[in-house]
Amino acid sequence: MIDLLPIPTSVESSTGCLHRSREGDSVQVTAPERVLRALARLPLAGFPIEVAIAETTAERPRLDDSYAYRLVINETGVRIEADTQWGALSALITLAQLTNDESVPCCIVIDAPRFQWRGLMVDVARHFISLETLRRTLDAMGYFKLNVLHIHLSDDQAFRFLGTTFPELASPEHYTALELTALVSYAADRGIRVVPELDVPGHTTSWLVAHPEWGSGGEVSVSLSFGSHETVLDPTSSDVMDVLEQIFGEIAEVFPDEYVHFGGDEVRSSEWQSSVSIQNYMRAQKIDDTDGLQAAFNRQLICRLEGLGKYPVGWDEVLHPNLPDNVVIQCWRGMHGRDEALQAGYDCVVSAPYYLDLFMPAGVHYQYDPEAGGVDLARLDGRLRSDPRFAHVVGDIGWGKGFTDYPELATSEAGRLLGGEACIWSELVTDELLDRRVWSRMPAIAERFWSDRDIRDEVDMYRRLEHQLVRLEQLYGINAMSDRNMLNAPGLKPLIDMLEPVKGYTRILGEELSAARREGRDVTQIKRPYCTDTSLDRVVDLIPPESAATRHFGEALEADEDMSGWTAGWRNQHRTLLGLLPKRPELGELEEASRALAELADVVDAGGEVNPAWAGPFGEYVLPVIYTMLAHES
Repeated sequence: MIDLLPIPTSVESSTGCLHRSREGDSVQVTAPERVLRALARLPLAGFPIEVAIAETTAERPRLDDSYAYRLVINETGVRIEADTQWGALSALITLAQLTNDESVPCCIVIDAPRFQWRGLMVDVARHFISLETLRRTLDAMGYFKLNVLHIHLSDDQAFRFLGTTFPELASPEHYTALELTALVSYAADRGIRVVPELDVPGHTTSWLVAHPEWGSGGEVSVSLSFGSHETVLDPTSSDVMDVLEQIFGEIAEVFPDEYVHFGGDEVRSSEWQSSVSIQNYMRAQKIDDTDGLQAAFNRQLICRLEGLGKYPVGWDEVLHPNLPDNVVIQCWRGMHGRDEALQAGYDCVVSAPYYLDLFMPAGVHYQYDPEAGGVDLARLDGRLRSDPRFAHVVGDIGWGKGFTDYPELATSEAGRLLGGEACIWSELVTDELLDRRVWSRMPAIAERFWSDRDIRDEVDMYRRLEHQLVRLEQLYGINAMSDRNMLNAPGLKPLIDMLEPVKGYTRILGEELSAARREGRDVTQIKRPYCTDTSLDRVVDLIPPESAATRHFGEALEADEDMSGWTAGWRNQHRTLLGLLPKRPELGELEEASRALAELADVVDAGGEVNPAWAGPFGEYVLPVIYTMLAHES
């Protein structure tokens, strides 16, 4: 049974195994230096390995580089054949995933990725993510054959790059040029490109706190809050454009990748509309509306980026009839944006179904393919909307059509679908929480980006995911599934294991704002419950986005196993919680879910009917095991 993740193009198994030499590290391996460094990091000591690479001189990977390889394992040794070092590194990862303690099965693996761009975006602006965690993230990315780390370096809350031209922009927690240069090299050793993003002209409050003269005239103050901000750069100022060229010029020196991301999303236009000078500029330039004004700003910036030798990337809001054709569009507002971009001739990266900050299960992300057509997307969206697990989600859930209209664009020779990129926005993510939020589900998405489209078995994906997450912890210390020391209360484990956070944007918006949106009420005076200085140390922060225990319970239920071990734990946890509450009142938010789980135990044992209300939400928690029971009853 194959445990590889992602699944290769083809695996031809044969009898026998290659056994690890007792001499261990004394076994000679012939390979370039970068490959030897990879071998030293992986549990492959003692296996004779021969590596044949056609091209070995590149300092770092590029978009169109090959990651294809052929891996041959027989009882005498291992042979790797690859076009590039990056393909050889991919082969070594496959070999490491195949390896047991002392042997590796004989087989021939022929493999290549489906997409060139297999990315993960990490937002380091809203909460600072340490270099140590970013390096660990790169380790895991390499292990699951991802090849683009997109770093969102600036936003309203912080500016994380310490440059020499405008050092005053840097927030207290930031990265230096030397630190980021070292990170780029670390990534290249794992076959990973690093694409930086400075988001302009919106999401720039942190810029304007230091330099209000770059803004469009509105008041500016340090922001700890989340959501779209009114502050925006002045798109009519040549001084601002010169500043951007200098800042992006420093970024270009640190990040040698061909691509740089200039953002362009969620630009609020009220300051532009209320500014006399900006309105006069628009009339003089015959610019009809603020979308056209942003497009003119983008054209100027893109010209400057081209002068720096960079290809620009922008979020799908930058789509406009006046947008130059060399921009890569990152589609996040639904898959319809992908179709609009490709039809207009733009290369495209799909992110819409892969937002890890929405707490959705791995299986949901796994079903959405970057290439999926309209019929498939409509079917998947329909399934999502009718799934009772997500009935509490605010708004119209689904990614097929999208939730916005795009401008009418001229049809051109079709652009290329470069691949996909998952995103972890960090409103509710700290340095300590990143591993669990990302790697509990990212490997499933990595398979969607690498493997054939017809790889679809969700049950098998979860089996392989759990197996490889054990290996991930062994290799890199990444514990993606649970916090073993959570609460220092072992008796609560049967409850904790069954809990999940509410889905979608429900947490970040809060109960009051979510309810108001559902009911169509005015939301302007309702504050969000979270900001940058909110402590993220509650149970809802520490638990994984989805409950593996719930899935295991469902498997036991379908197999008609004895449920008494489960139900005994569900009753005991409630007694334990009630005993803890006098000393630990902060656990009171768990009481409703705890009681519901204890009541479910009686129903399971007696064969009674399940109350759907037991699923919650209970504040920011849900009990998905209720839906497992309801599905079993039906």
